[in-house]
Amino acid sequence: MSFLRGSQNYVWSTTSVLGKGATGAVYQGVNKINGEPVAVKTFNQMSHLRPHDVQMREFEVLQKVKHENIVKLLAIEEEQENRGKVIVMELCTGGSLFNILDDPENTYGLAENEFLKVLQDLSAGMKHLRDNNLVHRDLKPGNIMKFICDDGQTVYKLTDFGAARELPEGQHFQSLYGTEEYLHPDLYERAVLRKHVNKTFGATIDLWSIGVTLYHVATGNLPFRPYGGRKNKETMHLITTKKASGVISGIQVTEEGQIEWRKTLPESCQLSPGLKKIITPLLAGLLEADTKKIWTFERFFTEVTDMLSRKIVNIFHVNKAQLIKVYIHPDESYNHLQNYINEQTEVSPENQILLLKTNLFTDIVEENSRAGGYPETKEGEPLFLFNKENNNVTVIPEQNLPKFTDFSNVTSVESDAAQAKNACSIGYLCKRRIEKYSLACSHFNNCVENFVQYINKELREINQESLHLLEKTTIHKKTAHFLESSQKIAAFKFSNVHQIVYVDDLKQLSESFVSETAKKILQLNQSHVIENTLQSEWDVSSRPLKSPVKSRAVERARTEVERLRDSWQHLVRDRATRTLSYNDEQFHILERIKITHTINRIKVLLQKEVFPQYVQLAENLGDWYKIAQTVYLQMMILKRDVLNYDSNLKKFELEMFIKNEEYLEQVKKLLEQDATDISSKKIKNSNNQKLKICLSEYRRECSGLREVVLENEQLVEQVSRILEDLIVDEEG
Repeated sequence: MSFLRGSQNYVWSTTSVLGKGATGAVYQGVNKINGEPVAVKTFNQMSHLRPHDVQMREFEVLQKVKHENIVKLLAIEEEQENRGKVIVMELCTGGSLFNILDDPENTYGLAENEFLKVLQDLSAGMKHLRDNNLVHRDLKPGNIMKFICDDGQTVYKLTDFGAARELPEGQHFQSLYGTEEYLHPDLYERAVLRKHVNKTFGATIDLWSIGVTLYHVATGNLPFRPYGGRKNKETMHLITTKKASGVISGIQVTEEGQIEWRKTLPESCQLSPGLKKIITPLLAGLLEADTKKIWTFERFFTEVTDMLSRKIVNIFHVNKAQLIKVYIHPDESYNHLQNYINEQTEVSPENQILLLKTNLFTDIVEENSRAGGYPETKEGEPLFLFNKENNNVTVIPEQNLPKFTDFSNVTSVESDAAQAKNACSIGYLCKRRIEKYSLACSHFNNCVENFVQYINKELREINQESLHLLEKTTIHKKTAHFLESSQKIAAFKFSNVHQIVYVDDLKQLSESFVSETAKKILQLNQSHVIENTLQSEWDVSSRPLKSPVKSRAVERARTEVERLRDSWQHLVRDRATRTLSYNDEQFHILERIKITHTINRIKVLLQKEVFPQYVQLAENLGDWYKIAQTVYLQMMILKRDVLNYDSNLKKFELEMFIKNEEYLEQVKKLLEQDATDISSKKIKNSNNQKLKICLSEYRRECSGLREVVLENEQLVEQVSRILEDLIVDEEG
């Protein structure tokens, strides 16, 4: 018997099965002309029992749709042997989404970036169908294929349009199609329970299937699971129809037991809390049994577009020693970012210190800047969030691992393969946690280095400003002495003019800054900028501690998982053979032993090595941050004092010149009056002339002195800028 089949331009083998359904099968084939691999769908005898117009629908739909997220139709040809029509499509080498989810790596759902890719592509494919007034009617992971492009990028595509048909908005149908677990409750009632309910169905039944599919992709499990699974049909229908609005899952764990309802995604799911927060309402809107409450396609597409447009901001929360993700709308601003951070961390906006490398985030972006323009962040290069008030670093306790039960004493290829898959799933879970804790330990060093450099940079600026203010104080002191001396000369002639006291006022104003604040700034600058005490404190305290980064724990975990995977695949092959020879059975037993030892090793690596090291380093970070926070608070107090003194000194300078101008104006009037009296009496007084000359000189000196003060200030500012440039060059 030949397994080879062909059409005019294509050939395929019936042993290369890609998938099978009720009405046909899909095989991997080859283009006879160019050798390009393809997928060929053939139809069985049952498919031919359907009405002719139903048989033709799939061909018509595929010819109508052309979209990146729908499997491309290459040709419709006739099989050479039986003249039956075959559909030739592009080959999606990544397999179906169902097979991807069935892999032990994805037992608890897809990783976050891959989930978002599925959401994006599924939504885009469905929008193209609805734009063409089409319903799929059999949406599920098995009918979503993973296509790998030449450049390595992934595209998910809808396939299997055997149940699809044209259905404009507002129209309904009565025929029954779909897969049990993904059916809308009304369809389930008729198709599975065989109840003769006089109901028609609209296009929104696809939305329910999308909701179930997305939950499956996010968690690795179906949302509605009666005890006993598919065979418990009445309970399945009860769960989907009796659940309250907003509930996204219902699970029965014991026979006749209570249903466990949940409005949130499980902890085991790989999605971050930030994504869970926005994906949960979407799932709740899709998983509404009431057709009046279920979302419309328009709302679904709008919400997905909004969700995918959000910018992901990766933030390492130092006080919890963990990475968080904030999904912010591109039109939102810094205040929104602070509020999102507060929701996930309970750190109020006024207590948030957010660093991008060594800079305050607010020094990089303005408060009203659109979030769409924020600098890109990655899990390995996040923002760092510190708390101004709380200096504790509290580690979230490790979640219990799923239980791995030992293999039975009796060899069973079926149960052994299932056990091996469970072990492999746990191995992947351990690996992900080891990666998470190792990355956190790397961020401990990064956050310390960034915080230290931020503190040092701020202290340099404060110290430069302090030196500048001391210089200004000295200049003002000399000016005040000169002005008071000049006033004493004038007092010989005009004793009734009130003299202004400058020197004592300046002394009272500057005494605290000169004798205390400036010295504290100098000491802090010496300790942390010159001697780099904070960094040294961390280096000394962390050096003797073991780290999963230093021990290459991630690489070791990956090796263990690869061993588990190899053993699992060995037992899967054994299951396919059904019966084992004596020698094969011995190797089978050895693989079981290998799996048990390997899963124990990776669990020990996580629980006895990596997590304790992570906790110890986090505690060390907490001790260090208590010191660093004290320095930070001292720095902020001194910075405030510098700003206050600068403001007060400027006020003093302004008042000194204003009062001096007023004093000169008063003396000028007295001189003019005196000159009039002298002229009328024709009396010449040489002393008055000398005083007049002296006061004129005094006015010129005051004017010149003011110019000198302004010139000195400009020089000091130039020197400060040159110093800053030199510091930047050194850091570069």
